[in-house]
Amino acid sequence: MSVSSGMTMMLTGGLLASTALSGPAWAQGGANANANIGLEDIVVTAQRREDNLQRTPIAITALSPAELETRNIQSARDLMQVTPGLQVNTQTAGNSGGSATYFLRGMGQQRSANGTSPAVGIYVDDFYYPSLHGSVFAILDLQQVEVLRGPQGTLFGRNTIGGAIRYTTKKPDFKETTGYVQGTVGSYDRFDLTGSLNVALSDKVAIRMTGGRLRTDGYVHQQNGGKDAGATKTDLVRGQLRVAPTETLEINLAGQYTESEIDGFPYYVPRPVNTSIGLPGAWNRSANGAARPYDDRYASECDYCQAGTNRREMSDGTYKSVTGSIAWTLSDSFSVKSLTGWQKVESSYIKDLDASPLPISDSVSSGTDRAFSQELQLNGDFLDGRLNTVFGGYYYDEKHVDLPPKYGNQTNLGSTIPQALLTGWTKTKAAFFDATFKVTDRFTALGGIRYSVDKKRAIVRSAAGATIATIDDKFPSTTWRAGVQMQWTPQAMTYATISRGFRAGGVGKINNASPILDSFEPETATNYEVGARIDLFDRVLRLNPTLFHTRWKDIQVQRVVPSTGSGGAQIYVDNAASARSQGFELEAQLAATRQLRLFGALSLLDTKYTSIGPISAITLDTKFVRAPKVTYSLGATYDADVGDAIHARATLNWSYQAKQYSAPSVPIQPVIPAYGVLNARVDLSHKDSGLSLGLFVTNLTDKVYYIGGNDYSNAATGTAQYDLGRPREFGATLKFAF
Repeated sequence: MSVSSGMTMMLTGGLLASTALSGPAWAQGGANANANIGLEDIVVTAQRREDNLQRTPIAITALSPAELETRNIQSARDLMQVTPGLQVNTQTAGNSGGSATYFLRGMGQQRSANGTSPAVGIYVDDFYYPSLHGSVFAILDLQQVEVLRGPQGTLFGRNTIGGAIRYTTKKPDFKETTGYVQGTVGSYDRFDLTGSLNVALSDKVAIRMTGGRLRTDGYVHQQNGGKDAGATKTDLVRGQLRVAPTETLEINLAGQYTESEIDGFPYYVPRPVNTSIGLPGAWNRSANGAARPYDDRYASECDYCQAGTNRREMSDGTYKSVTGSIAWTLSDSFSVKSLTGWQKVESSYIKDLDASPLPISDSVSSGTDRAFSQELQLNGDFLDGRLNTVFGGYYYDEKHVDLPPKYGNQTNLGSTIPQALLTGWTKTKAAFFDATFKVTDRFTALGGIRYSVDKKRAIVRSAAGATIATIDDKFPSTTWRAGVQMQWTPQAMTYATISRGFRAGGVGKINNASPILDSFEPETATNYEVGARIDLFDRVLRLNPTLFHTRWKDIQVQRVVPSTGSGGAQIYVDNAASARSQGFELEAQLAATRQLRLFGALSLLDTKYTSIGPISAITLDTKFVRAPKVTYSLGATYDADVGDAIHARATLNWSYQAKQYSAPSVPIQPVIPAYGVLNARVDLSHKDSGLSLGLFVTNLTDKVYYIGGNDYSNAATGTAQYDLGRPREFGATLKFAF
């Protein structure tokens, strides 16, 4: 039996089972006979309005603060352990210096410094995050995280061809003054101190202040005696004001400031250096006068070791934002929402490409990304609630500026490369409309359309300020969705949708020594999807299967042309290929008893190029980046009372990632071996005092695994580098809530 036919049979069987097993519940009106056993409702806002997850025709993973904590989801990178089809790709071993890219269903951004845009949009309180630098957020004082899988172009627009990740922070509460203080200590001198204070000034005005200071030391030994690599620092402060002057008007204002730093990049060099790649002979013999030649002595001597570098690798950044939303209910049928935001990301990095103490090749960068956005939504509710509409307009203005590198100029084979500095502008205007119409009480038709125009402009200047090259381009796009939804019973829903998404076209800088600018077109995807949302046995068992098939065109493929001269590698982006991505996803929960809850997720993914353009970087058999054929997670949570005053909760969860690839094209396409990670946690909370203690261990089996990498052993610098996942770590969290 083929994988595709097996997927179809599994989904069909689930739909038939839902109809048969859930039928009697229709007459009961969906009442939960025992609320202490049944699974809770989850409210999501993926369609720009609140709705029950089990009645939303989109593939969504939604996580509450309690789930994030008990499953040890401590940063955005950990989301891949619980979300089917999601991969978070670090870039410390590439030359993008500590940033990250996100992949859903095999769709993602190959690297952040080649001019391409993300394929998975990141949103914080419905504001698009303008940079991949700093996008691996610490999970701090959030109300919910939603991961939307598949194209989201109608309601979210550009750069959501693979999906979207939405972080929603906790809003100020009018009811009472509350807060918490939390401290965490752990392995590698981890020390985190976080807290939040909510002050209800009246029944119409409230403020919330949130802050955090997170620290951990490095975990990769430097063989040349340097400080261990992988240390991190994050400082965050966020202030929010919520005002409701009338029952129909609410205003939310927020400001945030974050500083983050990575001190030393945690990677592994698995094998001897290849010195037969065209480096000048002097480098192979004596490394330009250095005592040790460039040879296999610079490979890693242990799993968490690296040779050390001649320039300390660093990545740092700051994030500033001021945002405001106004929600105004005009009548029983109309409401208006305005979203206005300003954000700025400043980032710098230095990366030693040869991963050795010799001055062979490195990469440096500094820059800022500033973004302003304005969105206006008009929501309508007509025909006694049978017709729901969202009409809106969107404006986005982003400016990127390369700055003189904070850590000095790039060098290659002992020569300094003057940094060519790029300034780029992106302006987007869009209008969108989305609607759902209940044809009958059970059958709903849905559809929407969005028209966007991206205008991009770039200028490259020399370090002295002279203009070298300019480029202007314009990329119009139309995205849409159409589908049907059937509510067979209150506990069983199925849907079928067709949707179109796109990733914006762009411009990229090629080389630093003699830079030119080049543009590439948007890529598009048409996604065919069917799914079911099923609650069985009075909401004791929840099964959410999804089957999808995506046709992907004009794929933006990165092509690296190595150079051993002073100019470094040349990086091109071409619209070179078409492909398909198809698969099956399943999320499941079981309330086995009042105390025991089981949960799991599965993704089966099949990606393949169906045609290629005139490009030598890929073939029809080239593997997709970050597209493992199988990923799954399994877990259990057990609740129990210890005496009359203490509640205990124990959680064990396992996640597995099949073999995958970490670069888009040969010859630098390394294999990331399959791996599994086991986490465990025990929480003890005092029912009356607000005190709680959490004890946890991540990577319980101390598995050595990789989360990214690049292989330059046959080109460029002659090394392969694999980004290391964190080793086993123990920790304890003490929290006081009031």
